[in-house]
Amino acid sequence: MQQEDIDLIYKNIGDYKGWTCPFIGLGSLVMRKGNEEIKANRGLEVSNWVVECWYELKNDIDKIEKRATA
Repeated sequence: MQQEDIDLIYKNIGDYKGWTCPFIGLGSLVMRKGNEEIKANRGLEVSNWVVECWYELKNDIDKIEKRATA
């Protein structure tokens, strides 16, 4: 995934495997697909909270999608 793709997801313009990002802020990142929603939270005290949250959610999405195709 390229930085441009990640930027689009953060702006809720793009998606990752069909998951969109309806909320980003206050140390939290939310991804949604249909009725399913997953969240990651690091808090604003973590300087790179967006990146940390994104990697956590990306791993969660990859696991969910892998189970769905198994």
